[in-house]
Amino acid sequence: MSLSLLAELQTQASVLGAIPAVGRQILEGLDRWGNTLLICAWALPLAGLIYAVLLLGQMFAPTCEWREDEHIGLKAMLAGLLLLGTGLLANGVQGLLFLFVTFNDFGAGLERAVPDLIVGFAVVSAVLLVGIPSSNHEEHPQAMRMSAGAVTMSGAVGTVLGAERLFAEIFAFDGWPPIADAGASFITALLTVLIAGYAYAGLTKLDGSDLRLGLGLSRGPQRVQSAPTPSPRPQSGAPPSAAPDLAPTVSVPASAQAQAPGVQGTGRPASTLRGPPGGPSAPG
Repeated sequence: MSLSLLAELQTQASVLGAIPAVGRQILEGLDRWGNTLLICAWALPLAGLIYAVLLLGQMFAPTCEWREDEHIGLKAMLAGLLLLGTGLLANGVQGLLFLFVTFNDFGAGLERAVPDLIVGFAVVSAVLLVGIPSSNHEEHPQAMRMSAGAVTMSGAVGTVLGAERLFAEIFAFDGWPPIADAGASFITALLTVLIAGYAYAGLTKLDGSDLRLGLGLSRGPQRVQSAPTPSPRPQSGAPPSAAPDLAPTVSVPASAQAQAPGVQGTGRPASTLRGPPGGPSAPG
């Protein structure tokens, strides 16, 4: 065997021996960064889809509500950041729940969960407190509404799959850590769908009455207010007592009363004689 052939075999052997080490490093990297890659693969296409819907609506839908919106690019970027931050925050919450329940490999787990928690919270806070108020979100909330709807839908799917996995782990009962992991995933997805669903309901101006009507329920008994009844007016030909007495009262001096204690034919004392509307008449 020549020396060159021996050197070539040694080189190939060293390369083959390095393959398991490289594969192990790849697996470790996927174990550490796999969730982050999955979050990016979930958030970025959704942000691109939101931008495409807004842009195509402006181009081809003359009656769309956001036709005059000039911030669709900014709000699509904010939507992507919001989705990415929400995914990181949910991943950190899930990791912390698993650690607090099992205390399994607490140090390493804490090192992986806390960065996602901090970065996700910072990104979501920056978008909600700085990014969205600087845009025309009040006039055109479609981008944030789509983002909240995407998070709500993803949380709902995660809740259903998490519940199925939790029951499967309970019935299999291969140990407490798998059950705790499935429970942490289910609780995180449930919290996500509740918070995002509340935000989505606020952006779409839904309330309890809309939900009841959507379910086919009635609003309950309603009070019907009757119109006020107008007071009757005096009709012509009514007796004199029905009409108000508006004639002015004329005061008569005492001397005149002594001379004329009454008026013949009236049956009324002289002190209550009525004068004409123009003013009191002189005593006769």
